[in-house]
Amino acid sequence: MSYITKEDDNICFQDRLPTEHNIVNSDDIHISYIGFVRPNVGAIPPMSELQVFWWIQRLKGAIDGPNKITYKLLGDNTRTESYSVDYGAYMHDLARDIGADPSIQELMLKSPKSLIAWAMGQAYISFFRLRGPFATSKAYEISENELLRPVKQRPIISNLVFIGIFFIFLGANTAAALLSVLPLLNL
Repeated sequence: MSYITKEDDNICFQDRLPTEHNIVNSDDIHISYIGFVRPNVGAIPPMSELQVFWWIQRLKGAIDGPNKITYKLLGDNTRTESYSVDYGAYMHDLARDIGADPSIQELMLKSPKSLIAWAMGQAYISFFRLRGPFATSKAYEISENELLRPVKQRPIISNLVFIGIFFIFLGANTAAALLSVLPLLNL
């Protein structure tokens, strides 16, 4: 049996990646494909590290497989097909599955600096070592210093734009939530 399957040799020019987060096939989780996905932006090594964390948890039986998938890119790309993923969404999906996704409440109480670095920065692997099965206290030190530094060094206008976008989406989501419950309130 081939672990990477083709749908149709006449249509598909490359092998598809495994079914579970492009890491393993559900019929044999002991063979993994680490580092084969391609991020739209971001680096493959940190994605590979988180893929290994996910795979270890899958082998241990700590997770049953992927939960909600949000990392698929829109549109068709015949060159990369299903190999391309949204970097940040992919990292957060894997982390969510294994219980390593950052918690806003926990970060607010334990390390506000790490919260700012996470909210205003990228999906660095250290953020996924703050909690969960691969947590380390060193990740807080890295988040509070090394990963906060680029946020502080960025021009203030850039940070204000990010904060403004956050509040626009917060307002839109709040309005949508209120509009969806208004009929239930019979006002």
